[in-house]
Amino acid sequence: VVRTEIASANGNAVPLTVVVNHLRSLNGVNDTDAGSAGWLTSGQRVRAKRAAQALELANWIEARQQANAAERLVLVGDFNAFEFSDGLVDSMGVITGREAAPGTVLEHVDSPVTRPLTTLTTLLPQADRYSFTFEGNAQSLDHVVVNEAVFASTLGVD
Repeated sequence: VVRTEIASANGNAVPLTVVVNHLRSLNGVNDTDAGSAGWLTSGQRVRAKRAAQALELANWIEARQQANAAERLVLVGDFNAFEFSDGLVDSMGVITGREAAPGTVLEHVDSPVTRPLTTLTTLLPQADRYSFTFEGNAQSLDHVVVNEAVFASTLGVD
């Protein structure tokens, strides 16, 4: 977490909180071998860990927004999750407060975020919504996510 001030065009300082993220990878998310615990498959453990990380970050976001609705939050990094639900764990939905409905995700988590955030790639044309190419498929696992306070401020996004 970095709390900083950005100089705006009019010379005023605009406070900004930036959170750099690197969440659990998708590796093993579909594995079905028995895990070391004996009763969970390794895929179930990976999905549970991904859901727990998303929920922990979402709880932090909600606490920050409850404490100060005007705080400008920018989350960046490798979330290792698509901006849409993959049907396994809706990490980005939980983090942004736009989670998939129960029954549509294997590891469903209700998001505590009451003031939804926006994943900026969703504002781009569909053909431009990717951060890398893997085995010939354009994908987006790296994101910039902002809360409403960023949109309401004098800050712009390019």
